[in-house]
Amino acid sequence: MWGHLTDKERMEFARNEYGNYSVGKRWKIHGKSVGYVQQRIGFNKDGSPNINHAGEQAYVVTNTRNPHKATEVAVVYRGSDTDFKHSPKDVCADWGNDIVAGIRIFFGSHNKTVLPQFKAAAKTLDNVCRKYPHASVYVFGQSLGSMDGQYGVCRTKYPQRIKGGYFYEGPNIYDALTFSEKLQAFKLRHRIHNYQDGKDIVSMGYGLLKPSIGQVIYIDSTETGNVPDQHMWGGYRFNRNDSLKTLSVEQEQLLYAENDYDRLINLTNFIFGNKEVKVDPGDVVSIANVLTAAVEEALTMATSEVKREKSFFEENWQHVQQMARAIGTDLSMGEIMDALVAGGATQASMVAQPQEICEQELHQLTSAAERLTSLGTGMRSAAGNFEATDSKISQMIGE
Repeated sequence: MWGHLTDKERMEFARNEYGNYSVGKRWKIHGKSVGYVQQRIGFNKDGSPNINHAGEQAYVVTNTRNPHKATEVAVVYRGSDTDFKHSPKDVCADWGNDIVAGIRIFFGSHNKTVLPQFKAAAKTLDNVCRKYPHASVYVFGQSLGSMDGQYGVCRTKYPQRIKGGYFYEGPNIYDALTFSEKLQAFKLRHRIHNYQDGKDIVSMGYGLLKPSIGQVIYIDSTETGNVPDQHMWGGYRFNRNDSLKTLSVEQEQLLYAENDYDRLINLTNFIFGNKEVKVDPGDVVSIANVLTAAVEEALTMATSEVKREKSFFEENWQHVQQMARAIGTDLSMGEIMDALVAGGATQASMVAQPQEICEQELHQLTSAAERLTSLGTGMRSAAGNFEATDSKISQMIGE
């Protein structure tokens, strides 16, 4: 049944993740019941978030009221909490994960240290697969919930059970995967649908030449003029048959020409510069620490990668010369070098120039890291003042 939902119905299915559903409650699409909530994870009894699950919140939904008769089960991961007033700790956990993911995407970090929430999400998915051994499994998620779902399907011990994955507006976490997880992502690529609105500042790490999890569908969206609305499906448009309006290849290229650093800064500014949100100074310090630590980690990884690349260019140039000497045994060294030059292989083209590009890239990353670290320092300084308010933090960020 769920496999035949329209694009619009799937979006509505996922949108329910932000509702307050108790166990046994009907899961509805446009007022029509399509399932029943069997379990809710990471919630307190009143429906408020419980940070004991590393910030993870999720619903488990089956297509029948009796779980033993279910033929379909869905894990629906909730996205980032924005209720700073009532759930500050959960907000810190959620947005801390978002910021770390964004920084790693920008710096191209190959760090395989998995964020705690991703681990919790993968465990949830495996538990559901074991509990419902005969049911087809669907996975939904938006924003941080999308990243939870992306990681979960790539990590699960039961990939054959995944009937479909539908993820919305989450950063690209492909580079955080291990080789075996990337292989699983490849095997499941036709079952995973990764929807992205390029006008959403959270949509980081995507592009035509960037590997990602599943089939990335770029939305032909409208500009809402409001960051939360844009992120929460506000720009999605549908055809008469409720299929999504999508972009052409040329439009995708233009849309994702924006630097991920700009998206990261815009995201950070929105979180901490929102004058309508009263942020507790202690929570500001917590997320500032996450921001600073993630930047230091990512820059260290990027610096090491640049050093490795520079060494590779040197070694490759030496290897080319050795191969040339082995082939041109009757030629003098001067004649061999002339032949290499004629073929475009010189020390300048194979070593100096690519090394210079690496240095330029590292300089750009270092500059960005300094700005982000300065942002974290400023946030801690503002929070240290007893009278610090979100408006002061907003002014600081805007400088």
